Amino acid sequence: MTAWAKALAVVRRRSVWIPGAVAGVVVLSYLAAFLYVGGGVPRGTTVRGVDIGGMTPVSAEQELKDELGPAASKPIRVKVGDKTFSIKPKAADLVFDAKASVDAAGQRSGNPLRLGGQLGGQTVEPVVRYDEAKLDRAVAKIAKDFDRPVREGKVSYEGIDPVATMPRAGRVIDRAGAVDEITAAYPSKDPVTLPVKDEEPKTRPGAVREIAGEAARTAVAAPVRLTTGKNGDKTTLAVSRHDLAAHTEFVAGGKGTLEPKVHGAGLAKDLGHSLARLETEPVDATFELAGGKPKVVPSKPGEMVDRKELGDAIVGVLDKTDNRSVAAPVRKAKPKTSTSDAKKLGIDRKVGSFTTHHPCCEPRVTNIHRAAEILDGTLVKPGKTFSLNGTLGQRTTDKGFVPAPMILDGRHVDSVGGGVSQIATTTFNAMFFAGLKDVQHQPHSYYISRYPLGREATISWTQPDLRFQNDTETGILITTSYTSTSITVNMWGTKHYDIDATEPQKSNYRKPKTIRDDSPDCTPEYPSQGYDVTYSRVFKRNGQVIRTEPFRTVYLAAPRVICETDDDNKKKDDDKKKRD
Repeated sequence: MTAWAKALAVVRRRSVWIPGAVAGVVVLSYLAAFLYVGGGVPRGTTVRGVDIGGMTPVSAEQELKDELGPAASKPIRVKVGDKTFSIKPKAADLVFDAKASVDAAGQRSGNPLRLGGQLGGQTVEPVVRYDEAKLDRAVAKIAKDFDRPVREGKVSYEGIDPVATMPRAGRVIDRAGAVDEITAAYPSKDPVTLPVKDEEPKTRPGAVREIAGEAARTAVAAPVRLTTGKNGDKTTLAVSRHDLAAHTEFVAGGKGTLEPKVHGAGLAKDLGHSLARLETEPVDATFELAGGKPKVVPSKPGEMVDRKELGDAIVGVLDKTDNRSVAAPVRKAKPKTSTSDAKKLGIDRKVGSFTTHHPCCEPRVTNIHRAAEILDGTLVKPGKTFSLNGTLGQRTTDKGFVPAPMILDGRHVDSVGGGVSQIATTTFNAMFFAGLKDVQHQPHSYYISRYPLGREATISWTQPDLRFQNDTETGILITTSYTSTSITVNMWGTKHYDIDATEPQKSNYRKPKTIRDDSPDCTPEYPSQGYDVTYSRVFKRNGQVIRTEPFRTVYLAAPRVICETDDDNKKKDDDKKKRD
């Protein structure tokens, strides 16, 4: 073999040995790394400073529970500025999940690339579960005690004297950032510092002082005249300096300045009835009886001062010292019930009526008539519920009611508005025969012979009340009329049913008791039996019964009240002495 051939053979043998040697080194390194990382959780793994490297998953989970569990169950201390607060984990459903944290750490990998990454150890963040909404509320509770909203500078008034409020920086907890900080630090024994945002005011102190010195005084230096009307026929209303000052302030505007603002709604409320001089109230469509039938009285539009624009209009003259006149901003005002609305209600005939009678000329008659006057013309739209108390309001002498007897706890006593139960009974029966839905009615405790047996109602302020619903698709108009001995309530609308009432049946009779009363204001009362009364309302259409509605009334037994005077008692004592 030549020298050249020998050299070539040596090179070939070495080229085969070198890759094999390299492969061996790699295998040995992999085995060493595999053994170093260890079984279970990779060596060098820590969770919030707790070393769980080399442990089995079960052991690692228990280790985390032992080391971090106590801190996870205790209140979380949070610092905001120089204040310290605490949040209970349960308040936010905040839980440290030890098992999920171990799972996040993983186990020794057979993949050489992943195994290499595990050689240097790893830090795993604890897995935390929480209710975001609840934690946000817990932070909000802390913010309520800590936050100080930014205060813009402004100028208001005491009387007609300007009062300056200087601007002040604010501070607020960064709510989203606070949630992130708390969940990132949990569980830990160390307090969590929550992020705070500083808020700077837009206004400058110099601008506040400048406005308070001159512009604010000019703004209320003289009254402002509001005018309305055309062709020189103007109505004028003067807004006094004090009324202006009460509803004017200079508030933050653009570029750190202050701008005047007049609160038109508040000013209009204080002007009250005076403002009505500049306005025309819209008139709702109503009904009147013509030829024995309801007729629509057309509605009328109105013109009302626009409350918001009122303030803006006055602002325009606050920098003037004279000629402070403003055309009051008015807008068209639509009636709540237009003529077309009223016509669509289908009120064209009488659908229910009832009359009750009473003795003439007693004080209670005054109350019955006054209640009838208030009730007359009431409109109950489809689906709406009528309340007699809501319509009449509290019975007072200012409204024309007078003291008269009423039944209270079974005894007759004088009360302002006594006797209006007669209007309740009459209205109930008119509603009954109109076929409307009974919502609330309460019969008297004892039967009163001038009313239909069982089919009557009482009323007092504020309860009991008489209420019914217009459960039809058409409107109901209530009208009233009266004589010196009777009261009539009519209901007008669209006829849906013919209504009958069955004969009332009595049952469960009760005997009256005797009450002896020696009080100076005692009034004798005559007894009457108590019993139950049942009857039904029958709904018919075209002569056919559609349905029936049962009613039941319970009357108590009215007691015999015997008034005992001092003479009666003395006679009893003398008789007793004679017997003794």
